[in-house]
Amino acid sequence: MILILTETGDVSADKVCLWLRGYGLPFVRMNTNKAYAFVSKVQLVSGQWHIEVAYEGRNWMLNDFSFIWFRRGYFNFKGYHIANQAYPGDGLLDRLIQNHLDEEIKTLRDFVYGYIATNIPCLNNPMVYNINKLMVLEAARKEGLSIPPTCILTRKSDMQQSLGNPGWITKNIQDVLSHRNGKFKVHQNVETQRAFEEYELPEHFFYSLFQSGIEKRADVRVFFVGDAFFAVSSFADGGEAPIRVAPFTLPDAIAQKLQRLMTTLQLNSGSIDLLVDQNDDYHFLEVNPVGQFDFVSEYGGYPIEQTIANYIKTHRHERVAFC
Repeated sequence: MILILTETGDVSADKVCLWLRGYGLPFVRMNTNKAYAFVSKVQLVSGQWHIEVAYEGRNWMLNDFSFIWFRRGYFNFKGYHIANQAYPGDGLLDRLIQNHLDEEIKTLRDFVYGYIATNIPCLNNPMVYNINKLMVLEAARKEGLSIPPTCILTRKSDMQQSLGNPGWITKNIQDVLSHRNGKFKVHQNVETQRAFEEYELPEHFFYSLFQSGIEKRADVRVFFVGDAFFAVSSFADGGEAPIRVAPFTLPDAIAQKLQRLMTTLQLNSGSIDLLVDQNDDYHFLEVNPVGQFDFVSEYGGYPIEQTIANYIKTHRHERVAFC
């Protein structure tokens, strides 16, 4: 049995599921945006860990699955608010108790995902969902990939000295701010901003990442799974809208460096963003372990969904070093 954790409306997962049905491979799909997939029990019996997951009224043992694809979903862990009985109304003690419970859950969550990574073949273990982007840049640099000049500043007076030209851009060091509750949604603008736009900045500000802008000839989006790379290029006419999206063949030297980088990062699937400048030099920007690939599949005419289904079919039952 194969386990797929994703969301409702995930077209890419829908297509992979069709291939799995065509191969006659049984699977369970858990749409974790619709209903939580709770880890309800973890126990060690006769030297073997047993991890139980509850989803929509049914219980499943993780060891019964021969492969897990963490497409866009994840496991939840029951978090209970425990009232402060000793000193009711003490907000500080309430927060200390809740922080303690959060750390307990984090320890359990890390164990569950770590157990899966070394005992059940999978794609995109959530332990690498939120991979440190600065560490990725450093790993890419060590593999010989070109990285745009980068700096992180906290003072306005350093901007002109360190940046020196209006071609620099600024973006998040790690993730976009996003929050939703029953009344409102907060979502940060994901577009990269020019660093020298007219903002009234104070002399001191929070850590901000800046990168040198590159006069690009093309954007290249790469999706990889296992040792297979699929790429498309977007050629721009000087504006923001691409004028042509087409299949793209990576130079062997770049593909080899990317393959080594993925091995170093312990990733077996994801999306990579590259830029090609006016001199045909390649620049690495980032890797997203849970990147979208429908765009690459459609515009490149690639059988990515079938490739993923084949990967699952081939690697199920195998014990893997990482996933």
